Amino acid sequence: MALRACLILTLAKATHKDNRGGSNETLSTWSPSGVDLEDEDDEEVQKRAKAQGWSSWTEWSTCSRSCDGGVAYQLRRCHAPHGCKGDAVRYKICNMQPCPEQQDFRAHQCSAYDDVPYDGALLKWTPHYDYSEPCALTCRGRPQHLLEDMPDSAGASESFPISDDEPSVIVQLSNRVQDGTRCRPGSLDMCIQGKCQ
Repeated sequence: MALRACLILTLAKATHKDNRGGSNETLSTWSPSGVDLEDEDDEEVQKRAKAQGWSSWTEWSTCSRSCDGGVAYQLRRCHAPHGCKGDAVRYKICNMQPCPEQQDFRAHQCSAYDDVPYDGALLKWTPHYDYSEPCALTCRGRPQHLLEDMPDSAGASESFPISDDEPSVIVQLSNRVQDGTRCRPGSLDMCIQGKCQ
């Protein structure tokens, strides 16, 4: 049996009693799991799955990124009439090797809007980090004609000094960044399904 390092993240449900005397609410948390089903006997996995009412896990999805850390997931379906214990989805981090190009993944997502008119003008979009919503795609747009003389430094360091009189807008262009986007600069935390994990 081959040994391999694998970090699998599973969505765990927990019940939390509101300390103000309110009702219970369900919390979702991410936790590492030491279980790697590929190393278990397939017959044993199938037997446990049937006993719990779960189908087998699907194959791992394609990684959300080709480099610099992405996310892949597996799904399974509950066949029990009264529900199943456990989780229907699990995630793993994949493709952790550095990207050959230096452009930040969030910057790449912002720049995808460079050719989309905003209020009738084309803007150059760069990341703007909204720490209250780290997994939303919030970008700063500046008129492209003002940036023509500036060097193109495609990367996370692509931030030009902005004066108070320089026209710019800060807009949430999407409710969620793509899975595998870092929550904030320098962080290893990633956005998965719109949540910082």
